[in-house]
Amino acid sequence: MLILWRRHKAGCAADCRCRKEKKRECHCCRCSIWADGYIGAPRFRQSLDTGDWAKAEQKRRKIEDEASRQDRGSPASPAEQEPVLIEAACEDFLSNARAHGLKASTV
Repeated sequence: MLILWRRHKAGCAADCRCRKEKKRECHCCRCSIWADGYIGAPRFRQSLDTGDWAKAEQKRRKIEDEASRQDRGSPASPAEQEPVLIEAACEDFLSNARAHGLKASTV
């Protein structure tokens, strides 16, 4: 479960009462919103790159949904995956480079 909180900047509006009261859930300014909590074992704490509370809620739900999807049907670990031949990996790399428009001198 992730908890959303607003991380106030040093230049936050002087009239923001939440900053003065040190409240984390603030709707009266546009400082960035962060998410904090545990998803599985590791702690998740990062900015959601928005000051809009509704967008932050959407991002939080998306992060939690992706984490629960991985818990239910996690992809095979690298040890369980089928090995990739060097020739196939090289061809994939070169086709990706061509798709991105890289010149032969760059590759």
